[in-house]
Amino acid sequence: MIYLLNFLLFIITLPALLACSYLFVLSVLSGRSARRYADQRENYFFFVVPAHNEEKGLQRTLESLKRACWRPDLFTIVVVADNCSDSTAAIARDLGATVLERNDNQRRGKGYALDYAFNWCRRQNHEAAIVVVDADTVIDAGLLAAFNRGLNAGEPVMQGHYGILNAYDSWRTRLMAIAFTCFHQVRSRGRERLHLSCGIRGNGWCFAPDVLSLVPYAAHSLAEDVEFGIELALKARLRVSYIDDAVVLGEATTKANDSAGQQKRWASGRLALLKSHGLLLARAAIRERDFLMLDLLLDLLVPPLSVLLLWIVTVAALAWMFALVNYDVRFIGIVVGVSLLQLIAYVGRGWFLSGIGVRGLLDLLRVPGFILWKVVRVLASAAPSQWIRTNRIER
Repeated sequence: MIYLLNFLLFIITLPALLACSYLFVLSVLSGRSARRYADQRENYFFFVVPAHNEEKGLQRTLESLKRACWRPDLFTIVVVADNCSDSTAAIARDLGATVLERNDNQRRGKGYALDYAFNWCRRQNHEAAIVVVDADTVIDAGLLAAFNRGLNAGEPVMQGHYGILNAYDSWRTRLMAIAFTCFHQVRSRGRERLHLSCGIRGNGWCFAPDVLSLVPYAAHSLAEDVEFGIELALKARLRVSYIDDAVVLGEATTKANDSAGQQKRWASGRLALLKSHGLLLARAAIRERDFLMLDLLLDLLVPPLSVLLLWIVTVAALAWMFALVNYDVRFIGIVVGVSLLQLIAYVGRGWFLSGIGVRGLLDLLRVPGFILWKVVRVLASAAPSQWIRTNRIER
């Protein structure tokens, strides 16, 4: 009976253990790798900025793009005013951007806006690289120079470091900054060290001119960024390389309701991709013994940190209850302990790289209550059927 009980608890714990082990390995490999790129050709770039009712923050974004340390005649800023009902298009024009106005009530969302803009850019200059930047973003001045080095080194698709601009606004944004660092930097650095695909993270990514000839853009899901990264691997065996020096900072929401809606959209999008692409990735990984496909599948399978922590705590509580009635579950205790330590190491690495400091450590004490709130809010809200803009600024 004791052996059977331990076995059943181990089976329940195993997915969480494997996920934590995966994250721990990436944490160990998350040191910054030295890159030596030779700057030769100066490439032409299109900045593509998808914007849906972004009149409040668009000016700051466009001014940031215009300050890029790159020859002004070698980049163009293109704003896609997608189904806008405000003055987004007028503001973009006044600031010197090329504006594409798109109105389509049937095909709504960021994926459709990007598709529209990519086709326009290719018609204008089929030799130009394209950089996607969200409308609530400030870029590092060296962004294009970093991507240019990558292009000259033969990297067809690249993802820059995506961080939080307003990390110190509240405890919520500080926790978001740590979570973003875990997801966007720790995992990406580890995958880059293994020469795998870090995936596309939606903001601050770049691709070479010929990529769309190999893989036409058709990513229109709630997680269009992750979807296109997977399509690149499945259809053309292209990986997304991680460029630490290409930095974009986006604004995180400070409102609880908006945060819950955003988390629900991300989770729903990734779950839908797992259903639609999981089997394809598994087949490719097995048939071709391809670690690139296996890693993309693992990335989809790893649940959010809140779910992992709840999973581990639940198993620990079950083990404790059985221990109270004199069942020997020390083995499960060890498994749970190893899982928890690996998860702590992963979050700790993210905290360290985020630069939030001691204040961030104190904020991490809020995590248990935050997770309970998040689970209740996410379960109570309906899954979105289309992309909805997140309100990020609270005034």
